[in-house]
Amino acid sequence: MKKIILILIFAFLSSCAGTEKKAETGGVDLAQYFPIKDGCSWIYLVGKEGTEKKHYIVKVLSQTKNGGFIAWGEKAYNYVYKDDGVFNHDENSYILKKGTSGKWDLKGGTAEIVDSNDLSGNVIAVKESYPQKGFYTVSYYKKKKGLIRFEVYSLKGDNGSLIEKMELSEHLCSGAN
Repeated sequence: MKKIILILIFAFLSSCAGTEKKAETGGVDLAQYFPIKDGCSWIYLVGKEGTEKKHYIVKVLSQTKNGGFIAWGEKAYNYVYKDDGVFNHDENSYILKKGTSGKWDLKGGTAEIVDSNDLSGNVIAVKESYPQKGFYTVSYYKKKKGLIRFEVYSLKGDNGSLIEKMELSEHLCSGAN
């Protein structure tokens, strides 16, 4: 369970960025999918269907000119917009890269934008594959909300079965514009 929670934490923390400088993917303003503003927090429910779900709270520690610092538990992460995408400075990896096709490398895996089945364009889905670790993830980012759902799936044995799910329960922004 601790390993799954660490995967969830890493994936969420990898999903956030600042709001000032625009990074685009296929003409989409990524700032709208990574709203980092002082006073904002997200409450998630984590667990499989039919199991007791745990609450996890993530909050913005500070907003910077080109990004922001976000805390999950006792650890803070720095997210930055670069010309070619959204970058987690602490993990030295991109969350989302410019362009809507192709893959980009992650430590131990690859990532790509996949069809979110949202015809309104309000949701971007990113699939991260880690074949050597035996799992893949799908993260869903909603305009003006950020990460709304994160799922971990097995690549071993019961290929494609859901291992863990994290879903947004509440998005709070006090004193934010």
